[in-house]
Amino acid sequence: MKNIIIFLTIILNINLLASSSSHNLNQFNNKTHHNEFQLMEKYCNADDSFSCYKQALMYFHGDGIRKNKAKATKIFKKSCELGYRKSCYSLAQMYRKGTAIRQNLSNAQKYYKLSCDLGDAESCHNLAYMFEKGYGIKKNPKKAKKLYEKACFGGYKKSCLNHKILHEKGF
Repeated sequence: MKNIIIFLTIILNINLLASSSSHNLNQFNNKTHHNEFQLMEKYCNADDSFSCYKQALMYFHGDGIRKNKAKATKIFKKSCELGYRKSCYSLAQMYRKGTAIRQNLSNAQKYYKLSCDLGDAESCHNLAYMFEKGYGIKKNPKKAKKLYEKACFGGYKKSCLNHKILHEKGF
């Protein structure tokens, strides 16, 4: 009986310790997110494109702060204007899918082009697809072929096959 009481006491203490540690870890994570957000905000205000991108992601996902997709969109735009291609890509995806903002394929095209021009191969691929299929823009297989080639040379392998198919079709 004495062994059972000792055993139960040990188990109870371990559970209390684990519960306390988990609570402390959550407080640490919340404080860390808050500090990270403040740092990203400070550097974004100083026009650091990467910090703006990270801050926009935090707003978009509610990572350590309250979700605010309108603010996220605004900050993604700032980061894109500062030349951060992932922000341009994020905006293009949001406009193409209608995520957090009204779907607008013309804006999707605009931001894919900006991101592609900044060297994002996946954006080149997505823009090529829009031209190939006439998705929200006038169909233009020749332009699609050039963009698939650029994406292929940028390392986006799926574009290599699409380029080859358009080439075989005579474009």
